[in-house]
Amino acid sequence: MNQQINDLLALIASDKTVTDGLEKSRKEGRHLNISGVCAEQKAYLISALASHKSLKPVVIVPDAARARVMSRALSAFVEGSVATLIPAELSLLTAEASSRELELTRCAALAELVTGSYGAAVITAGALMNKLETPSSFASRILDLSTGSTVDPDEMILKLTEMGYEKVPQVMERGEFARRGDILDIFPPDMTEPVRISFFDDEIDQLKNFDLETQRSTEMLKDVRIIPVRAYSAGDEDARKEAAEKIREQAQEDISNMKTDSREARRAAELLSRTAEADAQKMMAQIAAAGGGSG
Repeated sequence: MNQQINDLLALIASDKTVTDGLEKSRKEGRHLNISGVCAEQKAYLISALASHKSLKPVVIVPDAARARVMSRALSAFVEGSVATLIPAELSLLTAEASSRELELTRCAALAELVTGSYGAAVITAGALMNKLETPSSFASRILDLSTGSTVDPDEMILKLTEMGYEKVPQVMERGEFARRGDILDIFPPDMTEPVRISFFDDEIDQLKNFDLETQRSTEMLKDVRIIPVRAYSAGDEDARKEAAEKIREQAQEDISNMKTDSREARRAAELLSRTAEADAQKMMAQIAAAGGGSG
C-alpha cells in the first residue's frame, strides 16, 4: 500500500478521544457512535481504527446503494479488494426472472469472505437475512489449480457443472466453460478475463488468461482459483429429490390450512400448488427456486 496512505491511517493513534472510545466500547461490549461524518470520512475512520488494531474493516450498511458508496470509499484506504455482499434477489414470479449477474457477484464476494482474501468487507443488512450454506461447505466447492498438478478433465467438467457453470461452445460470459480436446476454458465470476487450462493427459500443462475477442493469451499463471457460480449447493441427486419432496409437502400443508371457500382463495391455492411443483422440478434440475434462498 502507498506509504502516504499508511501514514494517514496511522494518524488515528494520536486521536485519543477516538482510540480510547474504541477500547472502552470493545471492553464493555458497546457501540462506539461517531456522528456528523460523510461516507468518505466514515471509510477513513473505519479503516484507520481497523489498521490500529491490525484488523480488517467489515462494515454493515442498510442497502445496496450505500454498499457501493462505502465500497468505493474503503478501496482508497485498504490493501486488496473490497468484498461487497448484497442481498439475493427476491423473485415473486419465477427463478428465471432472478439476475444471473447478481448471483455471480454474490458468489465472488462469498468466496473472498470464506477464504479471507479480502482487504475489507461491506455487507448489506438484507444479505445478513439470506440463508446460506456454511462457510466450510462453500469453501469445499472452490477449486485451487496449479501448473503441474494432476486433475482428471472429465471429473473437472462434472465438478464445474455442479458448481453452476454453463457449458457452451465458446466462452463469452462469466459463469461459462468450454472444452476443446485438451483445452478447457473457464470464466470465473471474480476475474476480468477467462482462464485457459491446457492438459497433458491428466496433468495441467499450462494456465493462462486470454482475451475474449482475440482468443490470445494475455498472462501466464502459476495457479488459479475457480469459485462456484451458485451461492449454495443443491447437493447430489438424492439430496435434491429429498428437497423437492419437502417443497411439495410444505405446499400441501400450507394449502390444507387455507380457507378455500372463495374463488380468489381457490385461485391462490392453485397458484401455490403450481409454483411449488415448478420449484420442485427446478430443484431436481439444480436451478435455484423462486425467492433466491432468502430467509
